Amino acid sequence: MFPVGQVALMSLFQFRGLDRFWAMRQMAVLPPRLRVYPGLQFFKVLGTGAGLGYSSIPNFNQWGLLTVWPSVEAALDFFGNSEVMDQYRLKTSEHFSVLLRPIKSRGQWSGNPAFETQPLLSEDYPLAVLTRARLKLRFIIPFWRRVGGVSRSQKDYSGQLFSQGLGERPWIHQATFSIWQSQEAMEQFAFGKESRHLEAIKITRQKNGFKEELYARFQVIGHQGTIIGRNPLAQIKTPSLL
Repeated sequence: MFPVGQVALMSLFQFRGLDRFWAMRQMAVLPPRLRVYPGLQFFKVLGTGAGLGYSSIPNFNQWGLLTVWPSVEAALDFFGNSEVMDQYRLKTSEHFSVLLRPIKSRGQWSGNPAFETQPLLSEDYPLAVLTRARLKLRFIIPFWRRVGGVSRSQKDYSGQLFSQGLGERPWIHQATFSIWQSQEAMEQFAFGKESRHLEAIKITRQKNGFKEELYARFQVIGHQGTIIGRNPLAQIKTPSLL
């Protein structure tokens, strides 16, 4: 029995050769198709950054797609039966998808709240965090000078299962998506006394450097596939709903 309520589907795709140009083109041609897709509540076609966390260097081998649905059934129907996902699977060399239940959200994305906060499920699921920021032009260079340290601090961080930088437009619209084994590990990284992440956020807010920001937390209730040859959740007892 699937849990009721809104879910998000985050998919990351790896491409090779000329298929990378097809993936890049989807940033322009896919949104008009998704805007009229039945039941779809919110979506973003995303590029990714090199390495962990934020990066000013794009990764042209990897692209992302975030979709938000009113139910698990709607998300799984899109994942398994839509022409959109069929085309991605045909072109991609590898893909990794996670099904996410929103449990906390504040802020907006393109003027949209995007995610509906729902009760925490009792099962011990991994947690995922999505942070997204739109920078004011005058703050772009100071921001990027600081985030390198934040990205490096994520490498091999205890309790972190996965981390990836995402974005709609290089430098200006940036997001990070990460998966954590526990709430304690996630909060220690984000809000601990020596957290570079917390320091960067505080400085940016003090200087009024954000045009828009969003923070969302999820339970990971399903997954499928691999990214760079591995499934980050392979050792975690998370249902393979996908």
